Amino acid sequence: MYDIKKEITGEAAGTEEIQSRTVKTGHTFAVTDEGGLSVGSKDIANTFDVPVQLKGADPQTAANWGTIYIAPRRCTVKGINVSWGTETTDVGAVTLQLERLQGTEASGAGDDLLSTAIDMDSGGAANTVYAGTLTTTTAWLTLEEGNRLGLVASGTMAALADVAIVVELEYNPA
Repeated sequence: MYDIKKEITGEAAGTEEIQSRTVKTGHTFAVTDEGGLSVGSKDIANTFDVPVQLKGADPQTAANWGTIYIAPRRCTVKGINVSWGTETTDVGAVTLQLERLQGTEASGAGDDLLSTAIDMDSGGAANTVYAGTLTTTTAWLTLEEGNRLGLVASGTMAALADVAIVVELEYNPA
């Protein structure tokens, strides 16, 4: 059996460097000198998800939306996916926006991180995953230590239920 631990720690015979190895799944992983670890093209050592779930009728209450994450160190927003079990029955616009909050900014006063808010009314069917389109103002996508991420829902959330949201982030050095 191949022992990757011995090669990484330098206990393996010889001085050959590890460039990459293929694992049973068929994906390639790589360990770099900078401490990076990637599977395929995704840097998994520094990438993480912030999951948010509003179960049942919880999405219908405005107080259940707001701050979802406080950055412990510098990171960048890489994406957002949203799904709902029951779409709203409201005839007006019902949208979801992801925002960056700095300092003492209140919910709704931050920088919009989606170029267009996600339409949760006529925008799509229930039980389908929708990817938000991030803003082209890339500086807004960076969270400094202490910055927050917030969700802003607008419109009447009548009947909206079982909302699941995943925000993908990546730690990065200053």
